[in-house]
Amino acid sequence: MRRPSRPPSRGAKRGCDGSSRAAPGCGKAAKFPRRQAKTVLSAPGPVRLTRAYYHCPDCRGGHRPWDGALRLTARDRAPAAEEVVSLAGLLSSFREASEKVLPRLAGLRLAESTPERTTEGAGDRLRQRRAAGETFGPARDWAWRRGARGRTCAYVSLGATGVGVQGDRGAAAEGRRAYVGLLFNPAAAGEATPERVLAGLDELPELGAQMRRQGPRSAGSAPRCGWR
Repeated sequence: MRRPSRPPSRGAKRGCDGSSRAAPGCGKAAKFPRRQAKTVLSAPGPVRLTRAYYHCPDCRGGHRPWDGALRLTARDRAPAAEEVVSLAGLLSSFREASEKVLPRLAGLRLAESTPERTTEGAGDRLRQRRAAGETFGPARDWAWRRGARGRTCAYVSLGATGVGVQGDRGAAAEGRRAYVGLLFNPAAAGEATPERVLAGLDELPELGAQMRRQGPRSAGSAPRCGWR
């Protein structure tokens, strides 16, 4: 007896949902005229993909569903590649990231401007999410230590460092000050210390507001003092 053939997986169809699908722009039927090839940057290196392309004759917009399934960025990068390039640009200069770090770390050979644009883009997205009030990390109860008056206290540390910058066309420019805020709860000897760290070029009032927002969020863990 002949076995029935299995339906193709989503990966095998490369984002093809049929002869038509709703267009993201107008909601009307977008037709499937062809497949398109594109080279995307992944963590192991460039990868050539062929995926379904849909075009809407009403709004004249085109889209590729598989790009969303693969979470490709606007610059055709896989999430892992975006993260690796951003981390390299964050931990070293953009030139060093391009010429030394990325070739040795992941075998990626990119222009100096690529780590620069990628790192700045990641920072802009993080700033937008923070400005919208989004919090990061799991909500947990902290067993706050008590001060001399028996009240629970949050411990805050603040530091600052100068960040050199360049002006247009490599001209000299005044540096900027980056603040690093640490919210923590000292633990007993041998135990891990719960902490949250924030850093950025924001002024102190904005950093303080972000530390309040990013701190432990459940009502039961809010300290009774220490937020002054």
